[in-house]
Amino acid sequence: MFRNWLKIIVALFFLTGCAERVINITDNEGKIVGGCNAGFDWHIYGLQDSIDYMLYECAKDSIAKGFLISDERLLTLDFTLPQLPEGKQWNEALHGVAPLP
Repeated sequence: MFRNWLKIIVALFFLTGCAERVINITDNEGKIVGGCNAGFDWHIYGLQDSIDYMLYECAKDSIAKGFLISDERLLTLDFTLPQLPEGKQWNEALHGVAPLP
C-alpha cells in the first residue's frame, strides 16, 4: 500500500513544476523602461501558452505607445478566438462546436 502512494507522489512531483519568464520593455534607443514578469508555481505541465498571453497583455499598452519588447515572438502569436458558428455552442468534449439543444 505504501509503495502505491509513494509511486503516486513521485509521479505528481514529476508532472508539476514552476514556469516563469520575463520580458523587458525598451525605448527606441534600447534603454530599459520597464518589464513584465509572468509565471506559475506548482502548476501542471503545459502552461507556456498562458504565460505568453499574460506577457503579451502586460506589454500591449507599451507596444501601443511605441516601446519595444525583448521577446518579439509574442507579437507573432495569435490569441484571438474563432467565431462561434450561428446556432452552435462550444463543446469541450468535441473540442469544437455542437448543435444547440
